[in-house]
Amino acid sequence: MRVLLPTNTLLRTIWKQRLSILGTQLVVFSLLLIFSVIIHFLEKDLQPEVFGSILKSMWYGIATLTTVGYGDVTPVSDLGKLISSFAMFLGIAMFALPAAILASAYYEEIQKRNFLVSLEAISEISLFSRLPIGAITKINSKLEPLVLPSKKTVFNKGDIADALYIIEFGSVEVEIENSVILGSGEYFGETGLVSEEKRNATISVVEEAKLLKLSKDSLNELIEEYPSLLKT
Repeated sequence: MRVLLPTNTLLRTIWKQRLSILGTQLVVFSLLLIFSVIIHFLEKDLQPEVFGSILKSMWYGIATLTTVGYGDVTPVSDLGKLISSFAMFLGIAMFALPAAILASAYYEEIQKRNFLVSLEAISEISLFSRLPIGAITKINSKLEPLVLPSKKTVFNKGDIADALYIIEFGSVEVEIENSVILGSGEYFGETGLVSEEKRNATISVVEEAKLLKLSKDSLNELIEEYPSLLKT
């Protein structure tokens, strides 16, 4: 069953990093359990009312690992204080790790949506090769960035041609008699826009692809302003 990813960038980032975040939380819980067991055996005879069981000791473990430090429960043995100090430093690192994972992944997601296509890449498309630089700049402003996961279908054979696509990076498979793989800098879908024909192939993503989409409406606006598009 295909899982639909959230469209919101932050939610999408959290969803993609869910296993990493879950992994760090499991490590934190494991450390909490180990620390609580250790502090229980170190302090149970000295303070049985607060460290008399592992569950009671976990309250102090949580306050220590999270560096909250309420101060309502504290160790009295030297070894207990030493272990607690170590746990505080460890807690800072462990609770900062999920934030670092999310921040890094979020930045990557933002970068994927803010990539720019070069004017040279647009001018290399046969449909646009004879246009002046001003027209190519206008095309660039009309391009819609898309980030598609692997195995995602861009369009199917027989669909109405409604856009052309430039591959910024990643790769797609053109499913015809002999399948073809297209990569960074290549483009597809332009033929049907001009000829008014339906799609003659199914296009699917091989590895996560970053595409720039030019809709048919945008192309028609450009044709009105630059009739030479139809003469290419």
